[in-house]
Amino acid sequence: MMDGSAAFLIHCRYMQQRLRWEEMMEFDKLKHIIADVLNVDPDEITEETTFTDDLGADSLDLYQIKMGIEEEFALTIPDDKVAGVKTVGDALAMIKEAVA
Repeated sequence: MMDGSAAFLIHCRYMQQRLRWEEMMEFDKLKHIIADVLNVDPDEITEETTFTDDLGADSLDLYQIKMGIEEEFALTIPDDKVAGVKTVGDALAMIKEAVA
């Protein structure tokens, strides 16, 4: 039989793994949204990838990506939040903030 501290540690490890899995799923969904809009390979997209310099996205592309994010994650993202997004990591942080 486990004592309380061992059970707590197991629970904490489970929650850490679950959070990492959820973050990976969010990133994977985001990569596929970007890849669909920009017709790029999702495996080439990292959190450091920039939308304009690396992917060649223009304002219409960014709007389509925003719409894809809103649909996929059932979110409404204010336009002022999108203005500061430069990298895929920025977009992922925006999604995490909106979901929290």
